[in-house]
Amino acid sequence: MCRTYKLKNWKLLFLFFIFHTQLSVTAIAQLSDVDFVIEKIRKDYFPLGMSKDSVAFEKFIKEKLNVPITDTFQLISSITNFFGDQHLICYQRQQVELPGNSLRYLNPKELFIKINKGIKKGDRFTGFWLNDLGTEVIGILRDQKFENSYNGYVYQSADSNTRGRLVLRFTTNDTSVVFCEFINAYFQYRLISPLKFISENEFQIWSYSRWKKLRAASVKNKSKVKEYDYRASVISNRNGIIVFKIPEHSQENVIIVDSLVKKYQAEIENARVLIIDIRNNPGGTIRTYSKLLPYIYTNMIVRPDGLSYISDDLIAYEERSLKNLDSIRDKDQYQQQVYYIDSLKKNKGTRVLIKGKNKVFDKVYSKPLKVGLLVNYGCMSAAEAMILDIKQSKKALVFGENSAGAIDNLNTFAMRAPSGKYSMWMPTYRVIPSGIHNYYSGKGILPDIKIQPSVKDWIKFVKNYFEKN
Repeated sequence: MCRTYKLKNWKLLFLFFIFHTQLSVTAIAQLSDVDFVIEKIRKDYFPLGMSKDSVAFEKFIKEKLNVPITDTFQLISSITNFFGDQHLICYQRQQVELPGNSLRYLNPKELFIKINKGIKKGDRFTGFWLNDLGTEVIGILRDQKFENSYNGYVYQSADSNTRGRLVLRFTTNDTSVVFCEFINAYFQYRLISPLKFISENEFQIWSYSRWKKLRAASVKNKSKVKEYDYRASVISNRNGIIVFKIPEHSQENVIIVDSLVKKYQAEIENARVLIIDIRNNPGGTIRTYSKLLPYIYTNMIVRPDGLSYISDDLIAYEERSLKNLDSIRDKDQYQQQVYYIDSLKKNKGTRVLIKGKNKVFDKVYSKPLKVGLLVNYGCMSAAEAMILDIKQSKKALVFGENSAGAIDNLNTFAMRAPSGKYSMWMPTYRVIPSGIHNYYSGKGILPDIKIQPSVKDWIKFVKNYFEKN
């Protein structure tokens, strides 16, 4: 995601959606928010799409508006989800639990008892599930009021304040993919996203999180959760192999990675193998890995051209950003923002061609001899830009699994709906495919070397691969 704020545990608990939520606003406010989302997509997003997409979208909207509105958030989320674009989403701020359910809280002891009863009845979804970051265990129970519907409650969490809260809802159907409604525990966002069961004991919510089923006996008296650190670090430096971990491309990690590269410069320049682990990295800024790039570089790094649509909303957003800068204390940044806004105003209402800034360095380092980049389903946006950059190096290989596929549309800004309850991320830039860069939505970027799910230690796998090859 293109963000400038600190990100931590943002991928926790995206909740399954069901269609029995109570009305949250009046009919007038509902229509206002729905119209807002539709109009903003038409004005700000759609110029980046194809004409056939426009026709399909208008047909979809017509069908949706012919059905009585029972839940505003469900409707506006279904509208943004139409495109399958993880940079175009609706969310509700300041939520700690899901609305519209009399049982919005279950004491963990009571939850454990109810889940054990459900397990004995042989319900495959009922049980305890641990997320892939190890930060939270949820207990999923069948909803007795609605057929094939389930609720998820926090059983254990790195944030003890969330224990017992209703944070997940979903309704099963005949396909492997359903839509879930969930709470992002760190940001307290309410979201609706696709969920897919990978197996009987594992499910994935878009590219945000994966959950594996646990035995009830294993969670009764033993804590399974831990804090997850999103700060970059060097986690290994021995035998000519140095391992960097970059969990997100945040502004904070720009400073950290720069300092780590400086601290370990001699070791990097003499390394046999450089491993960079960016699994579950949701993106941010490509500036985060810029100091590492010279050691990976072997030839010109080609970056794609793109189209940026200059809307009134984008200009207004950047003008609000300008007000947050101090013209004296942040003089250079303030002046750059002024020039940027002026350039936007000159091109308002048009699609502007943005030429890709190819990267060329004066020197090619002989070491590290080999570079391995570890990626998975959770690598999005700027993390995927890093994958595409490093894939072009002759001494680098990408290991793991397909990335998220959230790099076709970039550079988001936020807008708030008229009711003030909901917000929407809107991308402003669309990549133009070329020989090196393609569209990746729905499939992600393929690794050079696939790592099977049965492999537990991916870093060890990369080390062994380079020892043999």
